Amino acid sequence: MIGGNRGFTLLEMIISIGIFSTIVIASIGITIGISNAQIKASSVQAAQDNIRFSVELMTKEMRTGSQYELSHLCAGTSGEEIRFVASSGTSRVYYRSGASLMRLVDSTNCSTAKPLMSEEVGVESLRFRIGGATPGATDGQPWVMVSLSIRSRGSKPVLDSQMDLQTMVVQRFRDQ
Repeated sequence: MIGGNRGFTLLEMIISIGIFSTIVIASIGITIGISNAQIKASSVQAAQDNIRFSVELMTKEMRTGSQYELSHLCAGTSGEEIRFVASSGTSRVYYRSGASLMRLVDSTNCSTAKPLMSEEVGVESLRFRIGGATPGATDGQPWVMVSLSIRSRGSKPVLDSQMDLQTMVVQRFRDQ
């Protein structure tokens, strides 16, 4: 080449733009994937924190409580509500209302119940089963089986996560 005119041919420009575009599109896809994974991990962590707090509070009060009974005061469905007497002598009621786990303290007015989980977490099902609850020395140690299913609720349904939990609580002090 005389005169020093150097440059790229049209074919070289098309190939380089194609390679650059492929790398940019792949990078954007990876970035979106990582962002969604972070959102899902955050959602799972929030759900775990909520369920851990709620179940720990509920089981602690049940373990030291007495006089377990399945009730219909607020939930209206058999097995979805439990009432018992806490160690302080006050009554406790736990039940599901819509997508919330509710706690009612020393009252029969369901409108005064407080939710135990944030709105980011929805309770899909809650079941209680009781055994050995009839007072007396020969009935066996009173126990409560709690089954709980929750779903984290995020901005995108595809990023939601669901968890099932089941735990058994045995009354600490034997009834007489």
